[in-house]
Amino acid sequence: EHTSLVSSAAAYAFASYVRHLLALYYTSISIYGLSNVPPRGTPTILVSNHRNLFVDGLMMSVVAPHRQVAFLVAEVSLRFPLMAKLAKLLGYIPVKRSQDSATPGDGVIAELRPLA
Repeated sequence: EHTSLVSSAAAYAFASYVRHLLALYYTSISIYGLSNVPPRGTPTILVSNHRNLFVDGLMMSVVAPHRQVAFLVAEVSLRFPLMAKLAKLLGYIPVKRSQDSATPGDGVIAELRPLA
């Protein structure tokens, strides 16, 4: 079982800080469908459009500061020490993606032409 290292009080304080920080970058944040999120205590999967590295998780932390939330993060992102510390602090779950371990092949791609 995964448990976040962040207590609910710390998560709420962090969400308040992030809310102000995000307001500097985003002039408007719209939340749609919040009424569709089940009550606290109900296991829930939230999905967002992906904008960049950690913004999705930060946004959801702001929206749901009183819930224990765990996020998936590309394992490759944890190569950056600051990102690794932030991910650990926030309880992010590293995921190894296939595209992060892909290597160039020896094959050749040929142009296909229709038979005449």
